[in-house]
Amino acid sequence: MNKLDHYPISGDFDYEYTYFIAPEWREKDEEELRFAIEHYINVILDIRVLMTKRGYLDASIEEMSQRALKLWEEGVQEEAVEVCRKIIAAGNAPAEIHLMHAEYALSQSDYETAESSFRAVILKEQESIEANAGLIRTLIAAGKTEGATEVIENLRERDPDLADILESIVGVEV
Repeated sequence: MNKLDHYPISGDFDYEYTYFIAPEWREKDEEELRFAIEHYINVILDIRVLMTKRGYLDASIEEMSQRALKLWEEGVQEEAVEVCRKIIAAGNAPAEIHLMHAEYALSQSDYETAESSFRAVILKEQESIEANAGLIRTLIAAGKTEGATEVIENLRERDPDLADILESIVGVEV
């Protein structure tokens, strides 16, 4: 309609919207309000739209995840990580996909990617031993020992037992 077809952009979103009606119109009956919305200005003060990117179908994500896990177990890590990247790009990747991606990045000394992927798991599963241990190992490998110490101290405040487990796994004492 706006002749914007020269932009090579495509998207697939679910959306929800709400709008905020000017105070003087809030008490009007529905028919009068609808007419005002369609024909007058400043009846609607603001519109809020929440767009959520749709990813691959859940079955497709599950199938791709199984393929990545199988490749990883077979030792074909580069190919497994390529599948992981596609799943992550689609959005809402399972924790094990982020963990594989992070472990591979750590093995390649790509500390920024490893840290980001471990933190993505922790956002979903705060008590994940694998993700917290991986994050601490990554921070230490990157020379950010103060960051590793901070992670353990924060965990100790929430869950002292988990902090103790991680200290024994990673071999760091705070």
